[in-house]
Amino acid sequence: MKVRFSCQYECTNGKGERELIEGFHNKRVVGKEKGNEIVCDGTIYKEQYSTASNWFYWQYVGNKPFNPQKSDSLTLKSWAENNDCR
Repeated sequence: MKVRFSCQYECTNGKGERELIEGFHNKRVVGKEKGNEIVCDGTIYKEQYSTASNWFYWQYVGNKPFNPQKSDSLTLKSWAENNDCR
């Protein structure tokens, strides 16, 4: 299955200025899904178990900084190159 999605990122350029950037992602999911394949860069999820449903699920727990040049999003890579982000 091929999926295209976008995420909003607050990025800081080389001058220390913050900008909102929409990063577009293309992912391909092969085989059985676990439920955490399609998430935005820097997003942290933790696997939890629900005794009520007897099932595991992913719970959002926060965000962490990441290098946009290492993203699979061409939008973020391009922004990082044009804004002196290293």
